[in-house]
Amino acid sequence: MPDGIAANDLEVLQLSVSEQARMWRKSGWLRRYWSGCKPVVLIMCLLATAPAVYADAGDEFMLFPQVGITHRMGLSPGSALDSNTVDTALSLFYTADYGQLRLLAEAAANEESLEVERLQFGWLIRPETTLWLGRFHSPLGYWQNQYHHGDYLQTSISRPGIAAFDHKGGPLPTHLIGLLLEGQQALGEAGLRYSVAIGSGTELNAEGLAPDPLFRPFKSQHGFAGAVRVSYHPNAYGPNEVGLFAGRNRIPAADLGFDAVEQRVSGAFFNWQSGGTRFIGAVFRVRNTLNHKAASVTALFSNGYLQVERQWAGEWALYGRLEGSSGAHDDPYLNYFSRFVEKKSLMGLRYDFSLHQALKLELANIHPGASGDRYQMLSLQWSMVYQ
Repeated sequence: MPDGIAANDLEVLQLSVSEQARMWRKSGWLRRYWSGCKPVVLIMCLLATAPAVYADAGDEFMLFPQVGITHRMGLSPGSALDSNTVDTALSLFYTADYGQLRLLAEAAANEESLEVERLQFGWLIRPETTLWLGRFHSPLGYWQNQYHHGDYLQTSISRPGIAAFDHKGGPLPTHLIGLLLEGQQALGEAGLRYSVAIGSGTELNAEGLAPDPLFRPFKSQHGFAGAVRVSYHPNAYGPNEVGLFAGRNRIPAADLGFDAVEQRVSGAFFNWQSGGTRFIGAVFRVRNTLNHKAASVTALFSNGYLQVERQWAGEWALYGRLEGSSGAHDDPYLNYFSRFVEKKSLMGLRYDFSLHQALKLELANIHPGASGDRYQMLSLQWSMVYQ
């Protein structure tokens, strides 16, 4: 027993700790928190021991912490949005190669949740071709395949509205559980990359899209999802690319009074860099059919974005982005997505400094759809990568 602590004091301390634990158990807070966290904790423990088990494996572990401050101006009276918010988040990314075996895992945490965003087990079928099993991001579009949950990797603070993640108000399923085939075919110095995905997607409820739970897949009302993506690279391993994508999703919506949404998505994208200037753009065509017992309602909307980035002095980047939609007001499907941004224009400045850190300042003019709450938003964010 340490000096200065009497036996009766220790007994009182033990009783106090026991009483506090009983209070937590009674309230259910500790149980609910642990229930949500234990799958993530288990996976992180397994990943932490993986290099020790496979000493010859090539592995990489990265942390992406970030802190953001947002000020919204021009909100209408009674708006559900807060004028000022502070957001903190941490993403963990891990990959490992062992012979023909592959492992990829990504977890993201913020003030409200801790989620396993991706957990993929892969088999290298042949050079440049891998078959994955697990939870992954849908290959639709460009942004969600290039930039995942670590904001440090993207030049801007915000994502395009059409590229928002499904569990954060996005209108397209972005998390699938199933099979993903990725590969590349050499064309001289050029290359053709492809991704084909099939699996369980999301369901629609009053809060938007809900991905199939990773640890209880295929047991709830989550529908089929499939997608394909093909891109041409003038230099097989260079950043420049142009591509096409298409997908089909069946999204159950029994809780909302109709059977399901049949969604078809198609579009094109490009990423092109010349000197210190970079252009990123994509166009989406989305056809939604709401299947009721008596009848079906079909509507179509289009959405696109263009982002231009200019770097100078190696540390500074100035960027701007335009987003727009057509037919969004006539699609009843989008009424369930109050946070979906139909139109946006923004400008921003990024400064990269020591230890892989970045400061970003962004001013945006935002026109959401279903909420009709048009406003301006000023954001400041610090982010970094630790590896």
